[in-house]
Parts: sequence; C-alpha cells; structure tokens
Amino acid sequence: MTEQHRARTRLFEATKVFRWFFDIVQDARRGGCNWPPYIFVPLIEVYEAAMGYVAQSPELLKIRGDPTDSFIKLFYSANMWAAWRGTQGIYRFHPQVYQPLIDTPMEGDIPADVLKRLPEWAIYVETPGLSIPSFLRHPEMTLYGVWAKIDVGLNGREMLTLIVDKDDKNITDRVMPLGCTLYLDMPSVESAISKTVREKRNLGGRSENYVNTVVDGMSAWVKPVVNLLLFICTQNDFSRDSTTSLPQNPVPKKTKRGMQIFVPEKATTWDVGVRFGNAIQRALRDAVDAPAPDEGGTKRPRPHIRRAHWHGYRSGARLTPDGQPIPAEARRFDLRWLAPIPVKIDLEDGELPAVIHPVKK
Repeated sequence: MTEQHRARTRLFEATKVFRWFFDIVQDARRGGCNWPPYIFVPLIEVYEAAMGYVAQSPELLKIRGDPTDSFIKLFYSANMWAAWRGTQGIYRFHPQVYQPLIDTPMEGDIPADVLKRLPEWAIYVETPGLSIPSFLRHPEMTLYGVWAKIDVGLNGREMLTLIVDKDDKNITDRVMPLGCTLYLDMPSVESAISKTVREKRNLGGRSENYVNTVVDGMSAWVKPVVNLLLFICTQNDFSRDSTTSLPQNPVPKKTKRGMQIFVPEKATTWDVGVRFGNAIQRALRDAVDAPAPDEGGTKRPRPHIRRAHWHGYRSGARLTPDGQPIPAEARRFDLRWLAPIPVKIDLEDGELPAVIHPVKK
C-alpha cells in the first residue's frame, strides 16, 4: 500500500472542518458561473452565505478569533480547499529545472496577469529544500509545498492566493495555514509581492526595521514559489505516468440537482519540466570541462536556461507616404514577456511548443 501524499492528508482534515463550505460553493456553481473560467468560485460570491453559517456555528466561532485576521483567513483557506478538492493536481519539478527556477532573481517587470494561466483552478506545488525563514519570535519552518489559486477578494480585486504546507501540531493551523495573497492588478509580480505583503501583515505604524524584516521573510519563500508558478503557467512541459498530457479542470456533469463537479478518488501527480530537465542533464553530461574554442577563438557557452525576461518590439510603418523615415520613438512599442529559453540545449524530439492559455477579460 503506497503512502498517502501529505497534501491529501491535509485535504481529509480540512474536509471534516469545511464540508459545510463545500456545499455552499457547489450551490454557487449550480447558480451559474458568471466569472472568469480560471476561477473556481470567487470568495465574494459565497462570503455572505458562509458568514451566516459561521455565525450560527459554535465550533467555528471558537476558531474565528480576531475578526480582521483569523476570520478572513478562515474563508480564504476554505475556498482554497474547495477548489483543490475538485482538481487534486500535485506538481513535481525535475531537479535540473527546479533549482535554477527558485534561484532566479525576480528582475524585470513581469506582468502579474501571467499568473492567471494556472492549468487548474487550484494546484499543489512541491517545494523541496525551501523553508519559511525565522523572524521575530517565529522559528524557521520547512516548506513542503504550496497550494495556489486565483480568487476575487471581498474588495473585488483579483488575487493569487497561496497557502503553505508546513508542520503544525494544532488542527486549526493545519487547515487554516499561513498564507499570502498577491493582487494581480499591480504593474508587476515584484510590486505585487512587496505591496501586498506589507498590506496583509498589518504593518502600519511599525518601525522600518520591523517592516523590512517581515517583508524580507515573506519574500524569501514567496518569490521562489512565484517563479515555479510562472514556469507552470507558461511552459507546455507536463507528463504523467510516463506519457505526455496536459492538466485541465474537471468537466461538470449533469445531475438531478444541476451541474456538479465530482471529487477525484485520488490525486494526480504531474511531472513538470521533464523535457527541459532531461535535455539539460544530457547536455551537461556530454559537455567537456574546458569547452574548446570555436573557429573564431571564442569559447562556446555552456548549456543553460536563460531566465524569463522582457523584450520590446517596435511595429508599424517605417516610412511616411512621401518616403520620409519615421522616428523609432514614434512607432508603436509592444512589451512582451518571454518565458525561460534553453540555450545550447538539444531537445531531441524538437523544440518545445509555446503554450497559450486564453484569458478572458
């Protein structure tokens, strides 16, 4: 008998606490999904019904705690469990791709909108070797993985919600773990991380050293996780059970009570970056310690992945109707985000195709 994945164990524990919330979410979906397809159910759509249930539940009122923190945290966690319960995708990176990704600096204005291209409503990403740094009175904690989904907050803003998988003795902390939300209407991923971490940690009036300590501690695990999510959102490199396939959301089925999502009997593990990773491994194995110079006397670059970066394009006519050159600054400028690119890597079975996940406005 195979050992149960810890993500599934957490789900079983959360189901005992939040089954009432799952029923509310199903009712909301049966009422018609008038929200973007990359969102399972916006929190704002079920908040009033859920709040009414909590107000009448003595058990939930005990864990409500601070109404400005734990109460909201309860709903963010419950909505994550409701979404991942229907998908149960576990994403495991190839080691040759994982380490370069988590080490990549968060440079450039990477648009936060890219994160709306998650392949499923909610996903679980394994994070071997990562930890949540210690700061103030909080000890360092091993970060086993992160659940991620797109949601709509009570203020109507779209956001990426992250909740962490760490060791907790208390059942309340296990089903309502530490999390972070990044608003996607920010100009870039980096600005979203910096601004929302400060907002969500209620740091107003604190000293600058305190604020910097908390922000740096959160950013230390959030930035590597966001790098992993960006790869998942932009690369068509998934495999399952040694076959190439693509993750996708389950299709609702018609029942006597209307359309319904049925819960999978087991989780699905997706291997991410296998083609990239195998190609890098192969290239590094065949590379010599001291690359021979080419005909021009310069050294060839070693195989590697060029990190994601921005690239600008000028488009439009170069000349006026009467033949005069149009200045470059007067032509249209488009800014595009280029995903990680393999350099000097032979993928054997061809170039990795670009993947496009349409995003509806």
